[in-house]
Amino acid sequence: APASPALAAIFAKGASLASLTAVFDPTAPGITAPTPIDDALRLAEALDHHDMPGAALIADGRPWHDRGASETQELAGVASAFAAHLRTFDAAGYPPAKAAARIALALAADTDQFLTIAKFRAARLLVARILEASGVAARAVPI
Repeated sequence: APASPALAAIFAKGASLASLTAVFDPTAPGITAPTPIDDALRLAEALDHHDMPGAALIADGRPWHDRGASETQELAGVASAFAAHLRTFDAAGYPPAKAAARIALALAADTDQFLTIAKFRAARLLVARILEASGVAARAVPI
């Protein structure tokens, strides 16, 4: 069964799990409604059940960037969201290594190419350190 009425509507239009890319960031600035974290957990379970890659949650720095955050502040927001998502999965009984595969990152890219590349590299290093502290082997995280 689909994780939510929103997913049910997507499947009703003929979409399959193979064509689905969906993520949710309950820690993004501006989120005021109750977060459908259960939907994200059910999405992760569905992806696991069908042995499919994909993220169920996203640590998104773009809302921070859009509100005037510096690159450092955007990275701090992404790192804290990533860690919060790991804790959410842990509370639901997911092992950290399995949870890490269900969390994606999103960062803003602008015209300063060198700074943008440095920010993306720093994000990967931050996530690697968070995973190391969680006892998870370093892995590539989709950005």
